[in-house]
Amino acid sequence: MKKAAIAISLLCILYCGNTYSQIPRAKDTRSLIDSMIEREKPFTNWKSKPLCDGCPWFNVIPGSKPILILAPHATPQTREGKIKIADGGSGSLAITLAKATGATVIYTTYLSPQDPNYYDDNDFKQKVKEVVSKLKPKIVLDLHVSDSKRPYDIDFGTRHDTSLVGRHFLLDTLKYFCNQAGIMNLSKDFFAASEHQTDTKWVSNLGTPCIQCEINATMVMPDQGDIYAERSSQLLNALISYFDWVRDVK
Repeated sequence: MKKAAIAISLLCILYCGNTYSQIPRAKDTRSLIDSMIEREKPFTNWKSKPLCDGCPWFNVIPGSKPILILAPHATPQTREGKIKIADGGSGSLAITLAKATGATVIYTTYLSPQDPNYYDDNDFKQKVKEVVSKLKPKIVLDLHVSDSKRPYDIDFGTRHDTSLVGRHFLLDTLKYFCNQAGIMNLSKDFFAASEHQTDTKWVSNLGTPCIQCEINATMVMPDQGDIYAERSSQLLNALISYFDWVRDVK
């Protein structure tokens, strides 16, 4: 019995050791969490401010890497004559990711005169087209925030795979990095980004892979307490690791 126990222990060291070696070291995102909290404050202020004459209702932060992040609902938007609330946290997340990875980001500021994720005939969409043409991104992530009652952490909208433009491994790898960061509750095409004139549809029709990320609100409110900050940290770990990988994709 003693010999058998030793043999089992050795097997555990051999095989379990190999398994443990695959566990990644988490990134220290404390400073990024602090930045994300600070960067959300202007978006909160913009919610109550109408667009002034000559003021841009979106902004572009250019990056050095072939990655594009969109936050079309960072501020309230106008749809069918009604004002819809912002996807709180999406703007600060997009900017924080861009600063940390060298990605380019396009996000709304103030109240959008049109919902750029619902209509095509607007300056936001034209700027997206212009940036995609020049940057030639390997992936575009279209960031949105879902109600906290949704049954997932992140839902990936792919227009039923159409928005991947044949590069399905881009979604598979994104799922992998989410899992590695501890984000296991993932969904696909709960919101498929196929209805209306979505940014994901717009980008993929340009021949560029795009994934709509509907992120549960509890993952983008790090100022609400430690557990929320941890969830935001998991999200940052996953997406930063993914973008690091994307840079080397052929």
